[in-house]
Amino acid sequence: MTAGAKLAVAENLYMYGQVKGNMHESLPYTATTKKGEIRAEMSSRLLQLHQEGKLQVTMGRGADFFGPDVHNSSVGSRLFKPIMKGKVCTVMLS
Repeated sequence: MTAGAKLAVAENLYMYGQVKGNMHESLPYTATTKKGEIRAEMSSRLLQLHQEGKLQVTMGRGADFFGPDVHNSSVGSRLFKPIMKGKVCTVMLS
């Protein structure tokens, strides 16, 4: 690692395609959409670079990161509902 660069990636679950049962990170990538195929390619390449020691990477995957109809997310209802009413919002950060 020449530059000592690190990368944290926020990912979604599109690369898994349709899943029956519990989701976990060791599931195969069986994307059924173009977006899912691209996500799978990106994730695979990042993991390859990490395993080769060329890039320090950590990946966080979630089904719903944000949006006005996402209620159980750190940037769901806490952010969008107050903003839509012109009020102050609350966002958790670490």
